[in-house]
Amino acid sequence: MLAIGNSKARPNAVVSPRPEKSKIVELESLRGLAALLVVLNHIPLWTANSRGSNFVGNGYLMVDFFFVLSGFVICRNYIGKIKTGMALLRFQFLRFGRLYPVHLLMLFLFLILEASKYYLNSHTALKTTVAEPFSINTWNAFFQQLLLLQAVGPTGNALTFNAPAWSISVEFYTYLVFAFVSAISGRWTTLVAASIAAASVVLLQFFGIETGYSEILRCFAGFFIGCCVSALCSRTKAHYPASFAGLAIFAFALFLQLRTDRSFGGLVYLLSALVIFCVSCSKPGLVRTVLGARWLEWLGAISYSLYMSHWLVVYLFDQVLRRILKFPAGANHVLKMPADEAWLFSLLAVGVCLVCAYIMHRFVESPFRTRSRRFVLASEGRPI
Repeated sequence: MLAIGNSKARPNAVVSPRPEKSKIVELESLRGLAALLVVLNHIPLWTANSRGSNFVGNGYLMVDFFFVLSGFVICRNYIGKIKTGMALLRFQFLRFGRLYPVHLLMLFLFLILEASKYYLNSHTALKTTVAEPFSINTWNAFFQQLLLLQAVGPTGNALTFNAPAWSISVEFYTYLVFAFVSAISGRWTTLVAASIAAASVVLLQFFGIETGYSEILRCFAGFFIGCCVSALCSRTKAHYPASFAGLAIFAFALFLQLRTDRSFGGLVYLLSALVIFCVSCSKPGLVRTVLGARWLEWLGAISYSLYMSHWLVVYLFDQVLRRILKFPAGANHVLKMPADEAWLFSLLAVGVCLVCAYIMHRFVESPFRTRSRRFVLASEGRPI
């Protein structure tokens, strides 16, 4: 994530986008593994036995882990540094440059896909989908996606077009809330963050789903819990035994495997906070060494592009199996194929997702992120 400027920066300047605090590589690796688990969770059931574990079935909870980790990283790098309106605007611009280019590209790719469905349904004998084109992915939903409003409140469009982008919608505005809190609260920022997190958890538990605000409340809860973990880590001088990191990750994995229904979902916040704290504050050991592997670091680097692009890749892969390879569909549209073939196609789909994510990261995410940093540096009169 982006880091803050040095202590010699002008009082009214926003924090510099040049990294000052070292990145915790192990957490980036965990972000990559979490994104991969989301991909596995979204791969269709190409046979009734293809998923086979609660661990993957609960992979959607990794979005809440992302929220907690995002709050930890943002707070770690920006707490106490956003003190003026201009600083707030520049901070939000950096967040926009980080999130929006990939989102915008994926949105237009899905728009092209929807238009292609419409053409095929209108001008050919090939019916591409059960639902009529633009009946779910409506123009209203499209413009909400453009403004990142699709999951902010009871719009009913949170899962339209590129469905995973709902989390980007709520996270972008959560960044704005954090910036206001940081600018106004001063040394009380952590207390305010804890209050927002607690209120969000309570509201999510009792009112979130019924009122349609569950998405934004999930983000508030996770993000501001992450802020609290960051504050706790900054006050922790001791380095805990290396085994703590492994035990925390094991507890998280065990929770994913043992959870058989939608109950106890709130535990993901506690376990995410525990993992992040233990990995950040424990001594080097086997677990941190494994998480420091280059390929996991690479996976963490492309994790955002992987998360944002996989929905389209998996959909197209599924259409190839249905339309070109002609696998028949059984009950609930599950394809009829042997389990070993389903696992093979699942691995191939993951591989294609990783390749597409690398391309997205290399040619869209990283260049636009760099340009947004350079723009901020130039606006401050700093050397680029």
